[in-house]
Amino acid sequence: MYRLVIWAALALFISSLGPSLAWAGKEPILDVGLVLNKNNIVVACSGGMRVRTGAQGPTVDRVSSNKKVTFTRAGNMVIGPSGRRAAAFRLESMVRSRHLSINGRSYRGYFVVQPATKGPGLNLINHIALEAYLKGVLKAEMLPSFHPEALKAQAVVSRTYAMRHRDTFRHLGFGLKATEQSQVYKGLAGEDPRTTAAVMATRGIVLTHNGEYIEASYCSSCGGRTEANENVWEGRPKPYTRSVRCDWCSDCPHFEWRAELSYEAIEKALNGHGWPLGAIKAIDLSYSDSGRVRYVVVTTVQGRQVY
Repeated sequence: MYRLVIWAALALFISSLGPSLAWAGKEPILDVGLVLNKNNIVVACSGGMRVRTGAQGPTVDRVSSNKKVTFTRAGNMVIGPSGRRAAAFRLESMVRSRHLSINGRSYRGYFVVQPATKGPGLNLINHIALEAYLKGVLKAEMLPSFHPEALKAQAVVSRTYAMRHRDTFRHLGFGLKATEQSQVYKGLAGEDPRTTAAVMATRGIVLTHNGEYIEASYCSSCGGRTEANENVWEGRPKPYTRSVRCDWCSDCPHFEWRAELSYEAIEKALNGHGWPLGAIKAIDLSYSDSGRVRYVVVTTVQGRQVY
């Protein structure tokens, strides 16, 4: 995912837009795809596990502490403990202070195992309250050693991003992914006392514009200047994503980088992605005001031009 806003500019955004509350009343529950389209899924819990059918169905089994349970798929059904079949299974820890685990990593909230909507395997979805989710995100997206105010700014932006994009992957049966396609989410392994303090200090605070969550995308380094939203995603310019100078990224290892590709390598890459253009004669570039490439025009030896 291309991330536009850098943390150094977040204080400016917060002061110019003004904070809002993410919810009034009950805290939102997010559903995050942890394991996608796998033939079998193995879950354990150090406090014992309660197994329900469906998202809200009755308890059909109780699994003792640290015992692993394997789920497989048969047709449109999930096969769970004792060969029991259901359209989906919900898994909960029987001890509040203990957590479910998958692939050696523990998570707050509860799991739902369901057939993948695209593919023959299973998906494991983590249903988790918004603030608990953020505790597992911040450390993966910003070093805990950063200034506490920077961590707070990141918490506000990550919360805003989660709320705006909470239904991005609804067509796959869940809302967010645990990867860079949403935000990196590592469960308890992603928690740190410093980032958790930032989440708690900003609880419920999000950024809005005209009553809507802003497009709160961000990156690790902007190369010295952020980019205007219309040059990345097109659409109408947004007042809160104007290109601004940044003097904070120059120490980043990826502040500047260079790659050289031959026309032949580019032709091969285009062919591999379904663009069989043939031999390339020329490549022309146009730039945005920030100095980044905005458009690429490829001209083939046959005179065909592709933008």
